[in-house]
Amino acid sequence: MVAVLATPLQPAAAQQTAGLEPLTEASAVRRGLARAALVELEEGSHGLAEATAVAEGTWPNPLLSYSREHTSDSTEDFAWLSQELDLSGRRSLRTQAASQRATAAALKMAVQRLEVAAAIRHRFHEVLYHQRRVAALHDWLAGIDRALETVTRREEAGDASVYDRRRLERERASGGARLAVAEAGLDRAWAGLLAQLPEPVPVATEGPAVAGRLLPEDDPPPLVELLAALPARPDLQSLEARVAAAELDGRAARRWQLPRVSLGGGVKRVDTDGEWDNGFLLTASLPLPLFDRHQDEALRARAEERLAWGRSAEALAMAGGEVRGLWAESRRLTTAARHYREQTARTSAVLVRTAEAAYRGGELGILELLDAHRSVLEDELQALDLEMAARRARIELDRITGGQSQ
Repeated sequence: MVAVLATPLQPAAAQQTAGLEPLTEASAVRRGLARAALVELEEGSHGLAEATAVAEGTWPNPLLSYSREHTSDSTEDFAWLSQELDLSGRRSLRTQAASQRATAAALKMAVQRLEVAAAIRHRFHEVLYHQRRVAALHDWLAGIDRALETVTRREEAGDASVYDRRRLERERASGGARLAVAEAGLDRAWAGLLAQLPEPVPVATEGPAVAGRLLPEDDPPPLVELLAALPARPDLQSLEARVAAAELDGRAARRWQLPRVSLGGGVKRVDTDGEWDNGFLLTASLPLPLFDRHQDEALRARAEERLAWGRSAEALAMAGGEVRGLWAESRRLTTAARHYREQTARTSAVLVRTAEAAYRGGELGILELLDAHRSVLEDELQALDLEMAARRARIELDRITGGQSQ
């Protein structure tokens, strides 16, 4: 269970409320995709595509006609019902083409969902990244405070100079300013994430506001697998559906030899000098394709088919290049971030303890002690920068391949 955020932005001062869970990437994506506006957009787009398919497949309404002819000695009344018939199968082909376009529209919305999910993941990890930076600065300031306490005690005992204390106080003030900037960045990142989520926004107010791994847990899938799965990407499938729709339109246009036939039947009533006579009436009409043989439709369908095929082939080629580049970037950055974290984890804590012990023993001065604390902070911030770069590359790789890795 999660709870509602009490105020619009409170990530920097995480309020204490028991029994709450932090917002995760999966829950953020799930909630973001369930937004009412996005659902309405999807349903509206699908409804328009379906309406087009229904319009193409609907038979024309029958035509009820009446005519009256009057002369000096007779009156003739005609009433008949006519229906247009498609004997060429063009309506069926156009219905299939419209269905393919409806499929293309649905796939286009699937692409939009991938884009929205990627945007939410980017903003979620921006919050996580700034949250970790704030935590790193808090830890650094806590170390400076411990050093300041040590120096103050030594000053009172006459073992340290006033300069050492004041230098640490200056460092503490500078660190507070850096922390304020980091918290402002966290607030801004939160605002970006909240914009992608429906209201009310459920987040934890105990401990971290969001929870997850900044660095991807594993390397990206093998490149050959990602390239093989590319044709199944929704936007490429949408282009394939449009190719199929254009091909069906072309087949329908080429069936001009069998034009639409209109058949009708009714009754005829004749009044001649008071004598009434009734009879049957049959009508038939057939357009003669002497001039209009749907040449424009055939040319347009052929052009649309070539355009759709060209766009599909070009999109597939471009996607392949982007996948190769993002795969290499993601793999290299993930490896670099993992190795850097492992290396700094072994040395950072030891460096600070060693510097503090050496300062207490008089072997190092205040500047060397500050340098040790700064080195630990910079190592952590550099590690976070690498992990964030690796995460960004992974999200983009997932987006362009139509998948999502946690």
